[in-house]
Amino acid sequence: MSILKSAKPHLLTLLTISFFFLSSCSSEDGEQVLDNSNVSRELLIGTWETSTETVLITYTFNDDGTGIKFGRDNYTWRLDTNVLTITRNGRKDISQIIEIDNQTMLLQDANGGRAEFTKQ
Repeated sequence: MSILKSAKPHLLTLLTISFFFLSSCSSEDGEQVLDNSNVSRELLIGTWETSTETVLITYTFNDDGTGIKFGRDNYTWRLDTNVLTITRNGRKDISQIIEIDNQTMLLQDANGGRAEFTKQ
């Protein structure tokens, strides 16, 4: 019984710290955190750019599910919750939309590689 009495203050401290940690996991400055489990199609529509050390990559997503990569390669696209599938020349590229807003989009491919795009 004396072990339980001596453990109570430590348990209370642990619970207090846990509550503080969990309650501080919100975004700063009142910024809304995106629940990326259901990405809006409307946010995706438009032209997005990213670059590597040598190449500027552009994707244009049209409202009808078609698109253009690099301004010349046509593709079709589909969005299921937060999974973006681009089909071009019979090949499917599947990415997860990690974050998206009116200005930026963060995609992750099947290998875990990430790319940040800027809306034009």
